[in-house]
Amino acid sequence: MSYLPWVAPIPQDLEAVEEASVESIAEYEQQLYDIALRALGRKDYSRKELERYLVQRSRALDEAVDWDPIIAEILGRLETQGWLDEARAIEALLMRSQYRQLGAAAKRQKLQQLGYTEAAIEHALAETDPEEEYLRLHELATKRSVQLAGLDDETRERRLVSYLMRRGYASSQVFAVVRDVLRSSHS
Repeated sequence: MSYLPWVAPIPQDLEAVEEASVESIAEYEQQLYDIALRALGRKDYSRKELERYLVQRSRALDEAVDWDPIIAEILGRLETQGWLDEARAIEALLMRSQYRQLGAAAKRQKLQQLGYTEAAIEHALAETDPEEEYLRLHELATKRSVQLAGLDDETRERRLVSYLMRRGYASSQVFAVVRDVLRSSHS
């Protein structure tokens, strides 16, 4: 026993301390699982995104605990239960207006940055209709061409090509559509 008030006494029963810490870890695990469910209720996540989020939140619970195996177990359980589904998350993401205006290359890059698996990305992009993408490209080019109407032809073409290429469309499609749009605007 210590007579210093700021020194905690050493517990006599170490098994009781270990048992209490196991119970608190189980409570933390349940809290983290609940946090993950609430997050998935707000929006769909990739496995990597949710893992990053849970790592961040777990540090607030207890920094001394090794959370990696617990988080891996929680993610596995969520996938098994159908709460964590990358295909569904990608589909929801691609339906947003900011992603609908992008070409396949830009969509791929954005999805990779968000941490989706290559297989899930390939599956989602394989379902993209090439005709629909071409029509979207033509629509974007026409709309942008009207905005650039006050410029000379060379500058207008250069800016229009640049604009469409930054949105991830294939160069062969971009040049064909730009020529078509500029030709139709002169008629």
